[in-house]
Amino acid sequence: MSYQGINLGINIEVPVVATIIMSILIYNDLFVYKRSIRDNISVMLFFGIFLGIFETMWSCFEGNPSMKTLTYIGAIGYGITLFFFVLNFNRFFLGLFKLLPRNKLLIFLFYHLPSIIISALCISTPWTDAIFIVDKSGNIIATKLFVTIYYGAIWIYVLSAIVPAVFYSFQDKKREPAIAEAAKSVVVFGIMMPIIYLLQAVEYKGLNDDNINLSIVIAIGLVYLTIRVNTRLLLLTKSQIDAVEADLHAAAKIQSDALPSVDLLMKDVRELNNGDRLELYASMTPAKDVGGDFYDFFMIDDDHLGLVMADVSEKGIPAAMFMMSSKSILANNAMMGKSPSKVLEDTNRAICTNNREQMFVTVWFGILEISTGIIKASNGGHEYPIIKHSPGKYEVIKDRHGFVLGFEPGKKYTEYEMKLEPGAKLFLYTDGAVEATDPNMKMFGINGLVNVLDQVEDASPKDTIDAVKKAIKEYEAGGDQFDDLTMLCLEYK
Repeated sequence: MSYQGINLGINIEVPVVATIIMSILIYNDLFVYKRSIRDNISVMLFFGIFLGIFETMWSCFEGNPSMKTLTYIGAIGYGITLFFFVLNFNRFFLGLFKLLPRNKLLIFLFYHLPSIIISALCISTPWTDAIFIVDKSGNIIATKLFVTIYYGAIWIYVLSAIVPAVFYSFQDKKREPAIAEAAKSVVVFGIMMPIIYLLQAVEYKGLNDDNINLSIVIAIGLVYLTIRVNTRLLLLTKSQIDAVEADLHAAAKIQSDALPSVDLLMKDVRELNNGDRLELYASMTPAKDVGGDFYDFFMIDDDHLGLVMADVSEKGIPAAMFMMSSKSILANNAMMGKSPSKVLEDTNRAICTNNREQMFVTVWFGILEISTGIIKASNGGHEYPIIKHSPGKYEVIKDRHGFVLGFEPGKKYTEYEMKLEPGAKLFLYTDGAVEATDPNMKMFGINGLVNVLDQVEDASPKDTIDAVKKAIKEYEAGGDQFDDLTMLCLEYK
């Protein structure tokens, strides 16, 4: 690389452009594709960047006797970074092909020892002239040792990656399509490098180290290689996301099917009590595919109906699993004929027994005696129930809250009683109904909920819940649903 007027500008511009290209690639690698800085692709890119920097120094200072020290630094850096680039190229692809040696001695002999030798030869060359010398004119002259040992080592690492890649490209497509795809990439990469190098020779009219820039060859090759590798990564990630989404849809279906059927309950009530003594409707709209809220209702005996409204502390799959477990434990305790406070106490103890994730659930649980309209209830940290007496408006029943379920196994819960007269309604809900926010982050609130209920005080339970859903959706003004929204409305006749 000579110090010659017009050629100097070209020789500097090319490695500078190569350095910029590889800097963009490493940025994408680390911040877009989130690859580790220690990954072989990332390490290759870093050495490629330094190669461009040292090649620029080489181009600037070679042929200038007064810059002999900087010429040495550029040549030493160039020699070391090129070798380490090729070494990591080899490790990356042999790792993909599962051909990396496992024995520590072999790893040392094939990777660490050559690195130490080449680095020592390059660093010592200003005093030993082992790899190259800088003559009185400031020009770099490669030694025979450089041509044989240095280039020989580089070709060993390049070919030991490309040869198995050629084999895998043709032999492993059906058995290991991912490996075959990676192998094809390195074969193309290996073909591109000499072609681009020769195109430079044609452009500069001769294969001459004074004109040929290796960093631009590597940069163009790395653009192809990183695109191929990262595209494969994105496709793999997409397939994983698709699998997760399929699982989420299946989990949502399972969760939805686990909720009780209003129609079946109404059929049971009519058969057991010889008349339509109540009407009930409930809905759950999760913020994600699956939610942590749940409602439940079930006949405990011929005259007693269990009612549950609950909210798990987390969201998503973990909350859904915790919700299913809690729902089952609570229903099993209720079917034993226990009082509401005892049901919460025993359910809490059971949940705490194996709750390593430290999740918790708020629960309102009541037992309605259908023949009299009397409800005995207990509240484990849940939202207040809302009742509409007949005649009258809806009002919030500020019952005494117990502690949430899932933290302390010895907690006790208080119990209270309410009476529903014919025409009265009971409305249960989770915090998603009161914590919905407008674009200004103002919450819908308990007052907003009661106002909507009063506007549809004569509506059926289903129409009541539909009206609340609509009002909340309008209040959110197109924003994302913040929390699971679960409601239950019961009319006593």
